[in-house]
Amino acid sequence: MYILRKANFKDNLDIFNWRNDETSRKMFFNTKKIKWKEHCIWFESNLNNNKKCLLICSRKNNFKVAIIRFDLLKYKAKISVNLNPSMRGKGHAVNCLNLSLEYLKNFYPNIKSIIAEIKSNNIVSIKTFEKIGFIFVKSKENILHYEKKL
Repeated sequence: MYILRKANFKDNLDIFNWRNDETSRKMFFNTKKIKWKEHCIWFESNLNNNKKCLLICSRKNNFKVAIIRFDLLKYKAKISVNLNPSMRGKGHAVNCLNLSLEYLKNFYPNIKSIIAEIKSNNIVSIKTFEKIGFIFVKSKENILHYEKKL
């Protein structure tokens, strides 16, 4: 069983550590290590921005599995996900992403489609997003663009 909740400042250190994980950094568009102060500014600004939705997906034992971020546009949202490094390869991403899409439908009914931008070498993410119904739209500069209608 998975639990989804809004992120809060208590999640800050975990998200910082996941973000600076070597494998995570390779899959981000910005691959450099982030400094703590820089992360804190980013995290707090995202928590306080009504155009952003940060969600934490956990197992029923409150073990954090992933953070999912939605950048909310008028009728679309751009999704970003980062898994806890210790939870990779265990099939959790599909469940967490599906739960987050349901959350979005329930709390942001004006959002009609979700956009995912994935590096072309991130095969695991590509397969995960395709598995939950995202459709390839285009490729530009080694970035694959996917979309899912809600």
